Amino acid sequence: MVKKCPTCGANNRDDAAFCSACGASTTTTAAPSAAPSVKPVPSVRVVSPMAPSAAPMAAPMRIPAPGMCYYHPNLPAVYVCNRCGRAICRDDAKSHLTLILCPQCHTHVYPRSPTPVYQPALAYPPTPRAVFW
Repeated sequence: MVKKCPTCGANNRDDAAFCSACGASTTTTAAPSAAPSVKPVPSVRVVSPMAPSAAPMAAPMRIPAPGMCYYHPNLPAVYVCNRCGRAICRDDAKSHLTLILCPQCHTHVYPRSPTPVYQPALAYPPTPRAVFW
């Protein structure tokens, strides 16, 4: 059964205590009184967005779409880095023992070696040593 609002005549649900159109109480069937009843307001905290700060950020944060690679936002992610939790594609996955790491975490585990020092080739290769048992 539909409950009619005594003030505006709008149709409301049976269990409605207040009219969905005008907010008047639907529990009283008498004529509206001089003081209109107030619809209860739930306690909701309204949060306004923060204004951007005057100082620019050091580096903008890159947040890829869900399921996409952190380093290649146009490629789907296949793995998750076991160290930092970034979603990475198959091209960026580096293995370390049983772990899958992203390129950035992989460089922390295996730091890059210094540039190789040039050593001139020997004029004659060394003679092989004979092993006697």
